[in-house]
Order: sequence, then C-alpha cells, then structure tokens
Amino acid sequence: RVGTRIATGLLLLGGFFAWATAVMEELPGTHDIARQFEHVLLLKAEGLLLAAAHTLPDLAVVAAIFLLTRFSHELLNHYFRSITAGEVKSSLFDPVTADTTRKLADIGIWVAAVIIAFPYLPGSDSPAFRGVSVLAGLMISLGSANLVSQFTNGLTLIYGKAVRPGDYVETGQSEGVIERVGLFACTLRTCRDEVVTLPHACLLYTSR
Repeated sequence: RVGTRIATGLLLLGGFFAWATAVMEELPGTHDIARQFEHVLLLKAEGLLLAAAHTLPDLAVVAAIFLLTRFSHELLNHYFRSITAGEVKSSLFDPVTADTTRKLADIGIWVAAVIIAFPYLPGSDSPAFRGVSVLAGLMISLGSANLVSQFTNGLTLIYGKAVRPGDYVETGQSEGVIERVGLFACTLRTCRDEVVTLPHACLLYTSR
C-alpha cells in the first residue's frame, strides 16, 4: 500500500512537471527557461536512476537478510510457544523460561539482522546517518541504567527459578500469588483480589 502511494505520487509529480514544461515552451517569454528546466530535470532523473541501479544489489542483500531473519523468528516462536502451551516437552525449558527465551531470541535475532544489514543500507556511510546513530546510542546508554538493573534481576529470578506463577510472594507493601513473571516485573494478585505490578528489584520470595 505504501509503495503504491509513493509510485502514484511520483507519477503525479512527473505529470505536473511535464505539463508545466510543455506550457512554458509554448510561451515565447518562457521558452528558453523551459528548455533549461527540462535539461536540469532530465539530468537529475538520470542521476537518480543510476543511483537506484547501483543500490539494487545492496537492497537485494538487505531483503535476503530480512527474509532469513523473518523465517528464523517464526521458527523459534513456534518452538518456544509450543513449549509454553505444553505441546512440546523440553528438558532445558519450562513454560516460564521458554516464554522469556523466546522474547530474548526475538530481540537478539533482529538486533543481529540490523547490525549485519546496516552497511548495505543506502546512505549508511553518510555523516547524517552516523550522527543519528551516535545520538540514538547516547540516548540509550544514558537512559538504560535502571532498565538494565531490572532486566538483570528478572533474568536471575526467571532462570534461577526463584519465582513461578502460583507462588506466594511477600514484599514490603503487598503480598499475594504470582500470576505472571515478566522480564522487568511480576504481576501479583493480593488477597483483596487486587492486581499489583512489582519490579523484580523489590521482590522478596518466601515459601508458602
């Protein structure tokens, strides 16, 4: 749909320029201007077509990386979802660790795909592209300190099997039964039937 809209817009824009050039050529006062404008426009169009032709091999590599990543993503999702649903038995993963591993695998696969495909993207070596990449990396590094701490605590609880759905958990302010264990927080249902979201950092596990 987006490609169709872009192609339609380019056709309309090209038709408008062709019509404007033809009208200007019919008028004596703008005949020479129209010829110069037409010459510059043709040169720009030729340059764009040559640049597009040179980027086609790189775009083909990007498309191949995307398709391979998409296939791996679907395959791993199907495997881990089958373990979570109880359709497949695994000695390495239980339903909680399988769901967490699925999310981590998804992130890792797509991040690796972006890193591999980045050099093949048109304009990836331009100063503007590099500036945006540096700015994005700086923003992520400044704002991710607390996020990394919560993430690490979540991995410790999940893969250490300290907390599982159905366990009774007591914190400084809430206590109840764990309903869901996520990467960054747990969902707790209290005795008053209230649902509380607790960060992993403030979770204290007690045996029932």
